[in-house]
Amino acid sequence: MLQRLRDRAKEGRRILRNLAAAAIVLVLGFTLIALQFPSSVAFWAVGAANTFILFVGSAALGLLLGFFIGWGRSSGVRPISWGLLAYVEGMRGIPRLVIVLTAVVIFPRIGIGIDWAVLWGILALGVSSSAYQGEVFRSGFQSIPRGQVEAAASIGMTPWQTMRYVTLPQVMRTILPPLGNEWIVVLKDTSLLIVLPGFAQLRIPDVVELTKVAQTVQQATFVVTEWPLIFAAAAIVYLAMTLLVSGLIQYAEQRFRVPGLGVMGA
Repeated sequence: MLQRLRDRAKEGRRILRNLAAAAIVLVLGFTLIALQFPSSVAFWAVGAANTFILFVGSAALGLLLGFFIGWGRSSGVRPISWGLLAYVEGMRGIPRLVIVLTAVVIFPRIGIGIDWAVLWGILALGVSSSAYQGEVFRSGFQSIPRGQVEAAASIGMTPWQTMRYVTLPQVMRTILPPLGNEWIVVLKDTSLLIVLPGFAQLRIPDVVELTKVAQTVQQATFVVTEWPLIFAAAAIVYLAMTLLVSGLIQYAEQRFRVPGLGVMGA
């Protein structure tokens, strides 16, 4: 019991260090921006906020689709499993930028207003990420002993009840670390949406995510020696956001960890 409390305290300190580091790096990034580009601080803040919104939308879509992909892949029904395997291998074999660019080309051709293109971009990132998250879910589902599912059925639990009360709680606890890795990749890959046009419906004019902000400031700055500082500021803000997401994932791991189940953080 004492060792368990020590482990929790150690993990709590590690999470706090990550969150504190995220806050410090974010302050440093915006301090650099305020000193070098004082007139564009609000613009940078909007870009960081929009990047986080785009990340949440893409990661959530990938999580939802990934759950059903992983469930289908581990179902044992061969036509479903083989079809989803083809989808997963296809999506993992195509660069995300190519998927986003394909979305840009297809989008105006299907008769929908171009202002909706960012939704299509979120869909492109989410669909691409779903292939990776689906494999994470598949490994989680396959880690559950078959006997637990059979035991749940023997006491009259429906498949949905078995999933809700037996399988999914264990799966989510064991797959949080690899899911977290994929979410961080998605966060950084929101920079690919710089190729998309504006999205007036969500008040994200000209897809003002963080990389677009850096590019816009760079194009408006005629002092070439300042260009590295612009992208260094963007890199620092991305780093802060990554540390923040990493800290939140570690908190979730600690919050839902069951002693003896899953891997204890270092």
